[in-house]
Amino acid sequence: MSETTPDGTVMVALDDIAKVIDAYADCDAKAKRYAKARDGLRRILDARMLDADAEVGTVDGCPRLRRTRYLDRRVDAARLRERAGAELVTECTVATERVRLTIVAAEAQIPAEVLEQLDLVTRALVEHLVA
Repeated sequence: MSETTPDGTVMVALDDIAKVIDAYADCDAKAKRYAKARDGLRRILDARMLDADAEVGTVDGCPRLRRTRYLDRRVDAARLRERAGAELVTECTVATERVRLTIVAAEAQIPAEVLEQLDLVTRALVEHLVA
């Protein structure tokens, strides 16, 4: 069951799947950490392959890594706008709707008017628990 707030935001209770939200947030945080680690490891591997001008890297004589060059062609949208004019750019622009899920920090879920009513000790405890 959903409800609409005065500003038009539609809200739905997800209490029954709160653990799914927690798991999603955990996986998302780990994915970001792993992406940073992966990028750092990639730089090390790429530098070693580039220094050797190699296409294949081996471990114990067996191929384990391939470095391939390819040409990536993309349209420079800013340059196109400058040269082609707004009409052509508008005609060739395709809008794609996407969905983004964003984990909302727990403290943002506690209404300010509720926090204002709490005594200082309780407020500090609540803020600590949701931080």
